[in-house]
Amino acid sequence: REREAIYEEASGTKGSKILLTIGGLVLVGLAIFGWYYLSQKNQEANTPKQTIKEMEAIISYDEKAYLDLTDKKNQSDLSTSLKEEVARMGKSGSIKSIFLTEKLNGVQQLLPLKDLISAMNTQIPASLIRALDDQYMAGTYTKEDGPHLFLIFQAKDYNQAYASMLTWEKTMLRDLFTIFNIDLSENSELLFEKPWGDVIIDNKDARIIYDRSGKQILYYAFPNKNYFIITDDQDTIREVNLRLLSKTTKPL
Repeated sequence: REREAIYEEASGTKGSKILLTIGGLVLVGLAIFGWYYLSQKNQEANTPKQTIKEMEAIISYDEKAYLDLTDKKNQSDLSTSLKEEVARMGKSGSIKSIFLTEKLNGVQQLLPLKDLISAMNTQIPASLIRALDDQYMAGTYTKEDGPHLFLIFQAKDYNQAYASMLTWEKTMLRDLFTIFNIDLSENSELLFEKPWGDVIIDNKDARIIYDRSGKQILYYAFPNKNYFIITDDQDTIREVNLRLLSKTTKPL
């Protein structure tokens, strides 16, 4: 009996056994958590981080967005992606630069102009493509009635670019109405054949096309001999003009 009492005392009470069991489970749980945490950290360290190459815009902007078009290389995907991004309104009077990008070796870089033109799937004249430099910009100008998409292209040959734009007028509306989310009526075929007209915006010549009710649909203008803009709004052209002017004006 004395030995049994000694053995029972050495083995502990029932309560102490429960506490030891719980303590063991806690230690096992902590060990599992520590192993998982260290393995995740090791995986993050070995996974190459996606970086975004620094990109420059043609004009100053108030905010920016990156639109990954790596797997979206047709007009439908481009139009849908732009429509979703344009719908994200900024502050009234602000410019948002939309950087169209693609992933190359884990780095997000600006989509080359040739790939953008290919994705637009337009009948843009080859002479115009030859007259363009590689730099371009997509963005929005937000007004009280909402954001307006614009595209700015850099021309390395003004005369050829201007003449080619006049040639492109024959199909420009047909090519761009989905990208600019222009809602056309059932008489769209008649609008596609409608000629463009002239309009003066801030003492600059611009070209414009109206719908059958006289509503302004699409513009393009050359603020100077280096750039031209395509958009659906006059105030957007004015704001881009101002920012281009401030970029090219040197302080005294």
